[in-house]
Amino acid sequence: MAAFQYLLASMKFTLSTLFILVLSSNCQAQFVKEKYIQASIGLGITITNNTEDVRGQGFYMEGEYVLKTSSWFELRPYAGFIYTDTYEDELTPAQSGFEIKSSAFFTGGKARLIAPIPWLAPYLEFGIGLSAGTFENRTFAYDFKKTGVYYHIPFSIGVLLGPERNLDVAFKYLYHPDISQTFGAAAIGVSIPID
Repeated sequence: MAAFQYLLASMKFTLSTLFILVLSSNCQAQFVKEKYIQASIGLGITITNNTEDVRGQGFYMEGEYVLKTSSWFELRPYAGFIYTDTYEDELTPAQSGFEIKSSAFFTGGKARLIAPIPWLAPYLEFGIGLSAGTFENRTFAYDFKKTGVYYHIPFSIGVLLGPERNLDVAFKYLYHPDISQTFGAAAIGVSIPID
């Protein structure tokens, strides 16, 4: 539990730092080397935060305002939407009536660490954010439908492709401790320069 509290405090500090840098034009002039927008779309997936084999499938989209500080580090305020419904084809007879659904808008801030390799650059992302929407989880371990705003911890692993590294293929996850769900996507993104 202490490790989780430390992680949460670290994420809050990261998000606060991110927003200060984004809002400070003096910092941007010295710190940010390049700005662009990234749009991602993919197959949305929702799972429970335990070992039950139940998932939802649907649609995921996300937009990010990218502040590139070097070839290996970026700050990324983001916003997006996910809609998933229970994937009933995988349910066993014992799981009849199980539901796992998400319908939410989400926003927050992330930091991306990139291997500075041309053509094929793997990366990791982490941050903190908020999800607002409806979340349903009806399994052996959980039985709830919640509507509201909940914090999440985003985590992504992916690879940038091409000579300009402007095609992004990734697995993106948003972990929600308060609603016992993780949702995300297998997504493809495209970067669009704005300067």
